[in-house]
Amino acid sequence: MQAMKRIKRLLLILAILVFLWLVMIGVDFFRIQNNSNPIFCFHIATYDDGNSLEYLGLGYKVFRVQTDPNFDQKTPIMTPFWESFETVQVQLSA
Repeated sequence: MQAMKRIKRLLLILAILVFLWLVMIGVDFFRIQNNSNPIFCFHIATYDDGNSLEYLGLGYKVFRVQTDPNFDQKTPIMTPFWESFETVQVQLSA
């Protein structure tokens, strides 16, 4: 019986952690869709193509890519953490 309680407790903690992780991803997704900076990410790079930005979260990256050098508008993109900036630029140009 003691082992079953321990397993149930661990599963509950795991479910809560997954739920909180999904909330973090959702909040950052809606913030970047509204042209705001993500909350649960760290700024890790600024690129020389017109000041494109890269943020790193828990399992995901957020890119704010400068698509037109004449304007200060950046296209927000959320990707898995293994995506590189070059891959995102290729996807945008296609």
